Amino acid sequence: MVVKYHLKGLKCSACASKIEQKLKEIYPLTAINLTTFDLFMFDEEFDEKELEKIINSVEKGVKLVKINDYSFKNEKNNKKSENKNINKDIEKINRKKVIELSILSILFPILLYTYYSGYLTQNNAIIGFIIMYLITGRSVIIKTVKNILNGNLFDENFLMTIASIGAFFIGEYPEGVAVMLLYTIGEYLQEKALNNSKKSIDSLVSLKVNYANVYENGEVNTVNPETVNVGDIILVKVGEKVPLDGIVVNGSSTIDTSAITGESFPKSVYENDKIYSGSINLANPLKIKVISDYKHSMISKIRDLIEIANIKKSKSEKFITKFAKYYTPSVIFLSIMIAIIPIIAYGDYSWITKALILLVISCPCALVLSVPLSYFSSIGKLSKEGILLKGSNYIDELTKIKTIAFDKTGTLTYGKFELSEVIPADGNFKKETFLKLAYLAYNAEKNSNHPLAIAICKYYEDKLLSKNNPNYLSNDIFIKLLAKKIKIKSVEEISGKGIVLKYQCNNSKNLKENIFLIGNEKLLKMYDIPIVNSNIGYSTTNVFLVINDKYMGYGSFDDNLKYESRETIAQLSKMGLKNVLLTGDTEKVAEKVAKNLKVDEYYYELLPVDKLNIIEKMSSNDKIAFVGDGINDAPVIKRANVGIAMGNLGSDIAIEASDIIIMNDNLLNIVKGIKIAKYTKKIVHQNIVLSLGVKLLFIMLAIFGSISLWEAVFADVGITILAILNSLRIINKTY
Repeated sequence: MVVKYHLKGLKCSACASKIEQKLKEIYPLTAINLTTFDLFMFDEEFDEKELEKIINSVEKGVKLVKINDYSFKNEKNNKKSENKNINKDIEKINRKKVIELSILSILFPILLYTYYSGYLTQNNAIIGFIIMYLITGRSVIIKTVKNILNGNLFDENFLMTIASIGAFFIGEYPEGVAVMLLYTIGEYLQEKALNNSKKSIDSLVSLKVNYANVYENGEVNTVNPETVNVGDIILVKVGEKVPLDGIVVNGSSTIDTSAITGESFPKSVYENDKIYSGSINLANPLKIKVISDYKHSMISKIRDLIEIANIKKSKSEKFITKFAKYYTPSVIFLSIMIAIIPIIAYGDYSWITKALILLVISCPCALVLSVPLSYFSSIGKLSKEGILLKGSNYIDELTKIKTIAFDKTGTLTYGKFELSEVIPADGNFKKETFLKLAYLAYNAEKNSNHPLAIAICKYYEDKLLSKNNPNYLSNDIFIKLLAKKIKIKSVEEISGKGIVLKYQCNNSKNLKENIFLIGNEKLLKMYDIPIVNSNIGYSTTNVFLVINDKYMGYGSFDDNLKYESRETIAQLSKMGLKNVLLTGDTEKVAEKVAKNLKVDEYYYELLPVDKLNIIEKMSSNDKIAFVGDGINDAPVIKRANVGIAMGNLGSDIAIEASDIIIMNDNLLNIVKGIKIAKYTKKIVHQNIVLSLGVKLLFIMLAIFGSISLWEAVFADVGITILAILNSLRIINKTY
């Protein structure tokens, strides 16, 4: 279980990082999102008051606000009213702050003019500067005093307070006021830019479900989605979000699934179709039978994945956190040395100004804010495109991939086998007979999830058990009739080969056990059964059938390539990536697909363990990504440097095994994901170079050149805002 809180009153990313480090000493399974200031507690027993106490020992005045996943409609008006009041209060505070800063920005130049022109005496001017300084920097000074009492010295408030007071100490009164005024204006602009960034990112993934309309005793009641049970019937009106996963039991409509799959085209749904929470109903009212509770619904899974992705930090984020921990104290120590040594050695007090400039420039905000924000933006953008990651570290991993290995069935192909022809060993063996026997075997093996088994059963049910068929028999009646004729003794699915069915005939005096085989050529070789047909077409997938050592014939199945497979491979090759095909199919089928798609290498007739061995071998030289369905290939997905599951959020196995999930089953999203990851890395590097470069430049100018304190503040605030805005380019770019 994950408990989520918002750290109300916290505005500093560096402080959030310190809180996280402190909490981890007691609660190792703790994480804080350095962009949203949300706290996540994973499977830990903790006391909320004790938690707040620990947080306040680092940053005074921070309150824990528990976050809920929904806002119940019955409380909707109250909630709206409450939110309106909160927003009005925030607007009022912001308006007051803007007016105050505007007045101070006008008064400061006037005070400067009167000071330098001699209209004011020295003492009156100093009093004026002190009053303006206290008005401008009162909140910063108060925070500094509180932090000192808590033993927290190395934060931006402390640095700015010491730098500005230092300016007063050496008689640079205008500089002292300018530092605090520019810093306060910069903080306001920085906070505004950051809030706008968060809103932009949040708007990408709007997954909140407010309520559910449930049928209770013939009436529709609006309830909290978490109270709805599996099996309940809910009503989704036009324009409403589907609150829970379910099956349509009445009605047909068009739905928008873009919030969960990234697919922009609306999708039609009819009775008996599955529908996921988070979809928006566009056309007609729908009655839906709930098949999963709120906690296990699609929308909850996606939100959990996005939140976990944001708190599993990349190497760059970890580096910046560690760097900031040592950078600020180092620069402060350097500034103290620069101030003291020249005074002791030469009696030169001019170096105090240089030391104060170093204090101003030592604030690591640009780095601590912009790097996590870049990854936060990237995760939001990827989620909007229907690409879910289990951590921002996989953004880094995607940029390092050199080889991508693909499973064939259900990944490069649709995984929907169609029976193209039946080739009997003799003319008496008809297509219907083949299908009946195949259906019997696969239906007997209830646990078989092989695509061919599913295809044969579906084909038989659609065609021969169809109500439109004059000889229609329901599935249950068909199985009952078969049960009268035969008694199944055992069923065994042999991995990578097929099914062995042992049975006895009920209407025969001979109690001999019969053996029925259905599978590939390997199964026949295992039982030493020769294949009669000499002209077998091996460019398709073949299923052979044997009864009591007698070869009966085979069925030929086609599995069409996805329309985007060729384009995906072409684009990945263009990006310099090596493409590899791994399949359990025959050499001829693998060769046909490989030539069609122009992959670099292909391997065939592989069992899951064979695929695992190949990935093991490949990953010893290069970073490998494996793309599969997340079910049969779970061990291979788990072993690859980056495991990608296609369109399988409904599968717990896929979620558990994979690092990345492509929601809409479109292979081109892999290309898009890599492009977004590479662009994110580029933005992160730009922000690091920009921030450190400007800071290093100003450190050099402070020591060897001539700059003022206010110029240092302007540079520090300026690069922070620039870095934040630069991070937003990840969201706005078209890939």
